[in-house]
Amino acid sequence: MEANTDVAIVADPRRRPLPVRTAGAVSGAVTGMTAIMVAGAAFVTGTWWLAAPPPLGAGAALTDAGRLTGLLAGYVALLQVTLRTRLPVVEHKLGTDSINATHRLLGGYLIVLIVSHATLITAGYALTARSPVPQQLTALVASYPYILWAVIAASLLIGVAVSSIPVIRHRLRYEAWHGLHLLVYAALALAFFHQITDGEHFRHHTGLRAAWTVLFAGAGTAVIGFRFLRPWYLSTRHHLVIGSVVHEAPNIISIRITGRNVHCFHARPGQYFRWRFLAPGAWHLAHPYSLSEEPDGRSLRITVRVTGRHTAMLPQLPIGTRVIAEGPCGGLIAGPSWAGPVALIAGGIGITPLRALFATAPCAENAITLIYRVHDPADIVFRAELEQIAAQRGGTVHFLTGRRDDPRNDLSPASLTRLCPDLARSRVFICGPPGYAQAIRASLASLGVPRGRVRSESFQL
Repeated sequence: MEANTDVAIVADPRRRPLPVRTAGAVSGAVTGMTAIMVAGAAFVTGTWWLAAPPPLGAGAALTDAGRLTGLLAGYVALLQVTLRTRLPVVEHKLGTDSINATHRLLGGYLIVLIVSHATLITAGYALTARSPVPQQLTALVASYPYILWAVIAASLLIGVAVSSIPVIRHRLRYEAWHGLHLLVYAALALAFFHQITDGEHFRHHTGLRAAWTVLFAGAGTAVIGFRFLRPWYLSTRHHLVIGSVVHEAPNIISIRITGRNVHCFHARPGQYFRWRFLAPGAWHLAHPYSLSEEPDGRSLRITVRVTGRHTAMLPQLPIGTRVIAEGPCGGLIAGPSWAGPVALIAGGIGITPLRALFATAPCAENAITLIYRVHDPADIVFRAELEQIAAQRGGTVHFLTGRRDDPRNDLSPASLTRLCPDLARSRVFICGPPGYAQAIRASLASLGVPRGRVRSESFQL
């Protein structure tokens, strides 16, 4: 199909050039988070140095290194849990893409630290006892409490890491992948008992053992509270149910969720919830879907592409089905202080959060542009709504359809600038598949758009 660019409403080209303003909230939050994590790692290392028992035996250096990697592994595990706790302050400040990227990076460090810890400790003890490494490993499992639990924990974590390798992840159903990741919490609980019982630092320092216990207990409480108890409580309190199901386009539906005092969820345009529909075959799974309309305090609308087993059930759900909502999540939020141009760039079903932002994001007068790319004109969702919003706000909307390799549909800096002349001075919001979002971010970087003025979310788990 031949590509085309359809401009619904074009803002007044005579408007004066707009000043450049930097919104560095995201990059500042990421920098602050990095500084906190590094400071925490330095503190853990200092604790290891000051509280370490005197080195004894031929394998003392290896054993000490093993203890350090064990402490750091526990610390990184705490960071991983904190990132996945759904704490509102973390979600809003960092955004989903930054959280996911940090989670993957820390996951790699965690596996390296766990393997290093086990290898160094075993080698150090074997050298001290002058025994073969396999024999020493067997002796450690048989002689020390909770070592077997630690071995099981390490195996579970390595299995989860392997399942997240892209070539394997793409072959797994979401249900299986999600179930494997829930095992992380069991693995961390098993490893915790090994640390405070067998770790030399904790065995000889009551204060350190108490502090470590409080940290792990706090992380566990946050997970249980924010990820499980709070969503069930709020959804029951507000009696969330399916109010309507509308077919928007081929294989795309919108579900409107209604309830009592929905405004109490404090959802903002651009955010998403993890939705659990209490119907046979669907109640045990929670999937993330963005709000596709600005919240009005009475209902919440989501829009879903029907692609898999779970989504295939959604069009058949009866009106009145109870709903559990975990959220709001995500940092694809437009702050109130911006007075420059705004650009929204959507790919496919990534239009859902950007449609809400198109209607509400603060910007200079007549200075908001939406670029929306799909494979086929029939895939365009909310066309009438988007054109009406553009008319009301004096903005611009471009619908790009056709093959992605068509020159008129590429994502190069020149093409994006042609569609949005103010792009280099804009605050930019991106949502779409991971490759799409990455290509857009690369083009923006080449245009000199500061990272602090770019908010993005890619549709990945």
